[in-house]
Amino acid sequence: MASEQELQKIAMEMNYYRQRAEELQAQMRSLAAFVQESDSAKKALESLGENESFFAVGSGVFVRAKPSTQKVLVETGARVIAEKTVDEANAFLDARKDELVKAMSKIQEELEGLNAAMVSLSEKARQE
Repeated sequence: MASEQELQKIAMEMNYYRQRAEELQAQMRSLAAFVQESDSAKKALESLGENESFFAVGSGVFVRAKPSTQKVLVETGARVIAEKTVDEANAFLDARKDELVKAMSKIQEELEGLNAAMVSLSEKARQE
């Protein structure tokens, strides 16, 4: 039978692992939202043409306008905006999405490791 001190230690470790898993799941949800936003931006760029379109200006307000150029403004990070062609913007979005997917993969690996550690601790608690 495990001593009370050992069981308390296991409980503390399990609590830490649960908290860390919750943090990672929150990060995963944020990254998934960024991926979805990137996909939406790509679809919007695909529909951008010579025809009149609706452009969001915020808070549910849209402007009907006809693009005057095939250049778009892209936030490249740290609130820096660069003018790019539609193809360049698509390539930028693809690269950003790849980075997000890689980050999500690393988080998933860490979550799997935490899960394995929690299962191991649970078995240890039962044995002792």
